[in-house]
Amino acid sequence: SGKMNADAIPIILPKSQFRQYRLKLCGGTFIKIKDKIRTQSDLIKYLKKYNPIDVYQTVSWWLNPQLLGSRIERKAGFRILQNFFLGMDFVFDFDLDDYNSVIEMQDNLDKAIFTFKSMGLNDYMVLETGRGFQTVFFDFNDWLLNKYPNLKKIANPLDREMAYRAKLIKLVNELKSKGIKFDYNVSTDTRRIFRVPNTFHRNGKMIQIIYTSTLKESEPKGDDSASLIRGVPKQTAEMQSLG
Repeated sequence: SGKMNADAIPIILPKSQFRQYRLKLCGGTFIKIKDKIRTQSDLIKYLKKYNPIDVYQTVSWWLNPQLLGSRIERKAGFRILQNFFLGMDFVFDFDLDDYNSVIEMQDNLDKAIFTFKSMGLNDYMVLETGRGFQTVFFDFNDWLLNKYPNLKKIANPLDREMAYRAKLIKLVNELKSKGIKFDYNVSTDTRRIFRVPNTFHRNGKMIQIIYTSTLKESEPKGDDSASLIRGVPKQTAEMQSLG
């Protein structure tokens, strides 16, 4: 199935040039792309070169994503410019293994989206990952800064990242208290990665966008992501046609 990512036509998401991209190779090795990925063709070049079995990107945006280091690297070699946190999307996972049925998983997904919409978050997409669903909220960062304006005043990017993480934990606990079941731990990680849409899972399934709300068709430019996005169904009903 690895062969397929050499031929994949990935969909590039907004803020792509601020995301780090990682490829998982056949032997299990991860490599970080030491380059800013601005367009589809930038990424395709690496997919053709390495033919990875899995293709990932960061949920967070970084000033120098291609240099992104480790958060725990606070020793002498730690450099702020390698860990300059700018903001993030909120991504949460619904893995079939965590539920008794597909219906239960979809029910939790519906509840989570309904809750987010009632909080004023509307710009999102749902990915089918081969193991379940991933939901990405693109307006999360603006929403968060609106709700907690003091976050803008934190000058040190590492402190800002930690403050974001505290807000993520608070948000996830609120969702948990409403009885919404998803992968809590990974959702509070500012350094987490998620799959690139329209690439292939190592099991051969394509990571498909099954729903998108308002992902701007003008963005990003210079590739055919926009036309791929136009082909995705847009629904107003709360995900009812997912089944």
